[in-house]
Amino acid sequence: MNGEEDLDEVPKNNDTPEDVNENASQEQTIEQLKTQSENMEVHHHPDLHHRKKHWKEYFLEFLMIFLAVTLGFFAESIREHFSEAAKEKEYLSEIIDDLREDSLECAASGVISINTRIGNSCDTLIDILSAKNPQKEDILRGYFMYHRILMDWFVVYFEDATWSQLKNNGGLRLIENRTVVRAVNDYYKWANILNDEVDGVKGRFYAINNNEGRKVFDKRMIRAMLDTIDSKGFSVGFKASSKIIHQFASASDLKFANSGPDVILGLCNDLRFYKSQLMMYDKLVAKQGKRSESLVQLIEKEYHLH
Repeated sequence: MNGEEDLDEVPKNNDTPEDVNENASQEQTIEQLKTQSENMEVHHHPDLHHRKKHWKEYFLEFLMIFLAVTLGFFAESIREHFSEAAKEKEYLSEIIDDLREDSLECAASGVISINTRIGNSCDTLIDILSAKNPQKEDILRGYFMYHRILMDWFVVYFEDATWSQLKNNGGLRLIENRTVVRAVNDYYKWANILNDEVDGVKGRFYAINNNEGRKVFDKRMIRAMLDTIDSKGFSVGFKASSKIIHQFASASDLKFANSGPDVILGLCNDLRFYKSQLMMYDKLVAKQGKRSESLVQLIEKEYHLH
């Protein structure tokens, strides 16, 4: 009996050593978590009731925002200013190139000397036509003068592509120097006048060729002269050589196709008007050449583009 009682008093514990160790570890972890929880700060909800700011703080914030916006505006304005200044010089450099090309056309091309020679030929032909009884040699020279007048003439076309582009796309505002703007505008005003003047020169030229001149001069005779003259004769300005003069002066049919006084008078008037038109045009070209040189100097001086 006593043995059985002792068996009942022994506690019943079926845990293995591994279970015991695991339980102990869990208890230790729980104790650590409790300790950490006690040591943690308690976080409170923020106070949503802000204190009222002083007016100086509002002014300071406004001032900072205002300064930031203003500085940004100035920085953009400076960048745009430099960009437009570069474009301004670029456009002016192109205008200078156009002006120098115009200057060469006015001077180096010999437009004035050529047109002066044509004017002198007009005077010579008028004298021949006005003679009462022209000799065959004079009639021959008249044919050569007439042909020379119709072959030689020279005009200058002024290029205004850059200036027109500036005006059409609003780029004219980029040129800040008003003196330069007025000078360039005045130059191209005269360029347009000269370009229009070319139509007047052409009109007088066509009048000589198509009006009374067609009646006075037999084009078949001119063609025969050209077939006879050599290339050297052309190079000296269609001067009739003594050989050509002798050959045609001996021809019995060498004469003006129509020598009526009214027809001769009409042709002489056309020749006078043509010469006057050329001389006036040459004066305008000479002045325009000087304008182009002066304008180049002005732009280079004002914008330091040497």
